[in-house]
Amino acid sequence: MKLLHKVAVDYLMNNVTTEIQLLKDAQESQRNTFHVLAELSLPTHVYMIFVYEEILLKRRDMLENILQEFRFANQPDILNRLGRLEEEELNDKNATVQIFEDIGLNYVRQFVFFIKNQTSKSISI
Repeated sequence: MKLLHKVAVDYLMNNVTTEIQLLKDAQESQRNTFHVLAELSLPTHVYMIFVYEEILLKRRDMLENILQEFRFANQPDILNRLGRLEEEELNDKNATVQIFEDIGLNYVRQFVFFIKNQTSKSISI
């Protein structure tokens, strides 16, 4: 029982890694996308992967903004609509992108551009 108490106290006394610190460490060490998203309790949705790999790892925005994007996008309805963007099921992408931007998502335009580039690369191969 004393050992269990000691382990519990040691655990609680250790510095807790904040989400920002986790992102900073991941950025510096180029950690695996899937491991970091899991540690943040985020789904491995194509948009989350895009934000991690194209925005975070390439240092295209501040960590606080990236974390805010993760939190905001982590809603089933938003992720579903973002997935439809990726699957090209939407007729007017510009209007849809504007709606996402109006509700606070910052990287949707880059996401659409990224998807188009990936699609053109795979078609030309």
